[in-house]
Amino acid sequence: MVSNYKLIIKSFAIVLICFLAIFQSQAQNTDIKYIDVVYLNNGSEFRGKLIEYKHDEYLKIEILGGQIITFPAEQVEKVVQENLTNLIAPPRSRKEYAFKEKGVYNETYLNLPQGNNIWGWWELGMGLHHVVGYQHNRWIGTGIGIGFDGYSMGNAYNVIPVYAEARGYFSKKKISPFYSLNLGYGIGVKNTNQGIFGAKGGIMVNPSLGYRFGGHPNANFTLAMGYKFQKVSYEYMDWWDSFPVEQNFTFKRINLKLGMLF
Repeated sequence: MVSNYKLIIKSFAIVLICFLAIFQSQAQNTDIKYIDVVYLNNGSEFRGKLIEYKHDEYLKIEILGGQIITFPAEQVEKVVQENLTNLIAPPRSRKEYAFKEKGVYNETYLNLPQGNNIWGWWELGMGLHHVVGYQHNRWIGTGIGIGFDGYSMGNAYNVIPVYAEARGYFSKKKISPFYSLNLGYGIGVKNTNQGIFGAKGGIMVNPSLGYRFGGHPNANFTLAMGYKFQKVSYEYMDWWDSFPVEQNFTFKRINLKLGMLF
């Protein structure tokens, strides 16, 4: 037991001595403002502290790793001093917030509307939109957008929305919450291949809240969640193809938006 204690104390003392040596070495290095550089005839360079020099005989230098090297005088081309601060690479600068709070903006985003259909079943749709506008300041920007939304995978309930947009950002940071409000008209799309011979559009409203990721002037990612209200009607033939039937839809869908803002 006593020998174990002695071993622990001895190990602790060795570690303490090592820390003190490192600290002293760093303290000494901070006092050095210049460093000696030895240039050899073959093009090699060695940096450190000149220990000893005898004319026409030899030169000794302690390089930065602590090793002492001796060179015959005939191999040495010249010895100069350099400013130590020139050898220290400047710290890598962090990318600061540079989001363009004023000016033209474009956003292309994938729209995923989802909700219950007229039979009560949960449906997932998909759409693609593009918006172009002008950001007046961080809090308010206005633009116009157009897209293509399918409200039911595999069915022909498709709409082309054309709308005005307002948007703004709540924080002057790389990651900022933002709002958007889209208001416009959805144009119904007919599809004769699936029996829809006519379509009429209706009003579209889509408020959203989300986050902008990145504070760059040219490209940022957006993720938002909103609520989409879209009226539309489709005309199709009944089962016996005897007369046309018009069915009105009011899509009330939660919609997820994944976008690129530039």
